[in-house]
Amino acid sequence: MSLVISVIAAWYYVMILFGTIDFTHLLISLFFFALYFALVVSIVMMVNTWTQSSGLVAFISLGIIIAVNVLTNIYGHIFTWSPALISDYIGEFLASGHLSTELWYAALMAFVFTVACLQFAIVTLKNRVLH
Repeated sequence: MSLVISVIAAWYYVMILFGTIDFTHLLISLFFFALYFALVVSIVMMVNTWTQSSGLVAFISLGIIIAVNVLTNIYGHIFTWSPALISDYIGEFLASGHLSTELWYAALMAFVFTVACLQFAIVTLKNRVLH
């Protein structure tokens, strides 16, 4: 819900400063941002199955997310389908009005990694003895 509110507030702010952005473009960009947000949440859930310490969960999760972003920034010409590039592709989409194929592939990779992280978390919890 907070993601939706923040995107609508940003949309209103951009409309005041720069001009109109089509509402359907806003909804499409919200969909892709939600996919990336789901990936981040699934990473946190996966890491949470490894340890009980919330501080360690936050540290490892942030480390994974930062590592993905740094590797994408360094090797962006190779990792064109990286989910970390979704925000860049959304910016291009909002500027041009054209959905690039790289955005779709990055979204597909975000979905695949989300499902993989959730599946890994499920398997880890099934095999773990709870105390």
